[in-house]
Amino acid sequence: MARQVDELYKREINGQRLKMINSRNKNIAHQLAMLGHEIKSPLTRIVVLSEFLLKEIPGKLNDEQKEYLQDIYNNSYILMNSINSLLSLSKSEAGYLCLNCSPQNINEVIKSVVLKVDSIAASKGLLLVVDVPQEVPTVNFDRDKIEQILFNLLDNAIKFTQKGRIAIKVKVDDEEEQLVVSVEDTGVGIEEKNKDRVFEKFFTQKSPLNPGGVRPWAGCSKGFCRASWGKSLA
Repeated sequence: MARQVDELYKREINGQRLKMINSRNKNIAHQLAMLGHEIKSPLTRIVVLSEFLLKEIPGKLNDEQKEYLQDIYNNSYILMNSINSLLSLSKSEAGYLCLNCSPQNINEVIKSVVLKVDSIAASKGLLLVVDVPQEVPTVNFDRDKIEQILFNLLDNAIKFTQKGRIAIKVKVDDEEEQLVVSVEDTGVGIEEKNKDRVFEKFFTQKSPLNPGGVRPWAGCSKGFCRASWGKSLA
């Protein structure tokens, strides 16, 4: 009898601790969301205005001006995407992640992402290859989340590739009735011992090209894939 009472007491204590942790996670997510929106407002303006200037709508630019503006746009967009990824990760952890799925064409999403990273790859002398079928079936997914995933994967590939190429490919698997999207590069790659850990949150492989920063995007991307599309493989 005493043992049963002790077990019930432990369960109650563990339940209370779990509620406290969940409540704390929600508070953190709320604070991050507020901070993120404060940062995103001026950053969005920088991204939009630099894109506006790059289109030369106000007037012609010389090559040097274009180069500087492109650098401003690229780095602002990368920072914006990093903020969005952290916000999405915190919402997912707190159980607040919402998806807006609708019929989409994956080729259009890839085209949009490639336009954003092409100049970043070119600045490192890397070739960006897009290998997609002319026609692909329409699929239900959250466009913003999938675009975020693909940008993170391409940005990561560019960062850890010194020379060679980055390739994004789409394959239609009629037998499994699914689309397979892959990102390949000629970079340092993932060590065999780390392949099972690549989707862990905050995991980063030590490398001469790794500046030591924490990159939780793989874990975040896996969560998005499971929620909005399907599955992710390394």
